[in-house]
Amino acid sequence: MDDLIREMIAPERRSDLDRGRRSRLVATALTVALAAVGVTSLVTGALFSDTEPVSASDFLTGTVDIVADHSTDQKLESLNMAPGDVAYGVVPVSNGGSLELRYAVEVTGTNPELQDADLAGKLQLDVYADVTSCDATGAVLAKRIGGLLGGALTAATTIVGNPAIGWQTGDRVLAARASENLCVSVGLPLDTDNTFQNTDAQLALRFLAEQTVNN
Repeated sequence: MDDLIREMIAPERRSDLDRGRRSRLVATALTVALAAVGVTSLVTGALFSDTEPVSASDFLTGTVDIVADHSTDQKLESLNMAPGDVAYGVVPVSNGGSLELRYAVEVTGTNPELQDADLAGKLQLDVYADVTSCDATGAVLAKRIGGLLGGALTAATTIVGNPAIGWQTGDRVLAARASENLCVSVGLPLDTDNTFQNTDAQLALRFLAEQTVNN
């Protein structure tokens, strides 16, 4: 009985051997726990993956290419004009590009350097579209799209549409690879006096084209 009371008052002290065994068990448990954490990290970082490239895309720019020239069948000229005469000529216009275009037309008149008479400023010019025949009869039935009644100036003068960027009243539109024939008439007024006998002048047409898409 006395021994039991002594054990309750003063419990038996654990030996150093027990304390060492408990420390090793705790260290082993920590090592196992850390190892488990490391394995988990390695597993979650190893993911399946894949890549798939898309082939390169091509980007090509379109073209605006207006072509205009004298007709080989009916050239615009007159080599022996008299007052009241009107000369007619066909000017084919085509779009050789891949984009739809709109165009305007300018004219510039020139006289020989030593000539006093301004024949270029005397000539009257008209431009027609949708003609069945480029002559006096066809012009009456056709649509007049521009002209210059006061004579051609030595500076470029717009006679069809407007060369300003963007849609302007009178601009002509041609689809890609399309074409049309313009009929151009040049007349010498009937009231032309003797000052203009044996004189010369040249009229030069200039076509200005731009894309219609996004414009």
